[in-house]
Amino acid sequence: KENEDVNAKPRKARKCGRYVLEQVHSAPNIFVIDNFLTDREITHLARLSAESKFERSYTDTEEGKKIFSSERTSSFTWLHKQHDSITKNIEGRAAEIVGYPETHVEPFQLVRYEKGQAFKTHHDLGPIEGDGNAILMIPPRRVCTFFAYLNTTPRGQGCTE
Repeated sequence: KENEDVNAKPRKARKCGRYVLEQVHSAPNIFVIDNFLTDREITHLARLSAESKFERSYTDTEEGKKIFSSERTSSFTWLHKQHDSITKNIEGRAAEIVGYPETHVEPFQLVRYEKGQAFKTHHDLGPIEGDGNAILMIPPRRVCTFFAYLNTTPRGQGCTE
């Protein structure tokens, strides 16, 4: 909270099960959930990240063709759905918050940013179908996205707009 804007409007807090969601933006709705991940889960995801092979981020066309652009210069990797007991527990909590079954939570995508990289405005698509390795975007579209940051950056460096 050290980077909090002192001129910002008061945040609206709402209880959702065992969590408190602080609304920091509307249209689109953006909520902060403090301590959604435990220290153990953060360490685990960071270890999985270090062990994973990342590839350059891209967007997909409706035909499934990869497009590499200056709007998305980060790198990413996918974890398998319910990769292990720790990721399964995180998936369960995310599902609980949005009121959908765990089967509707996509596999985790780990995204890495180096200095100067970006993941600019884009629109996410829909749920997974298939074997958990292939992501087929079909209706209904994705209704919400969770961002979980595994590290912090100094004030003025790195952000999500």
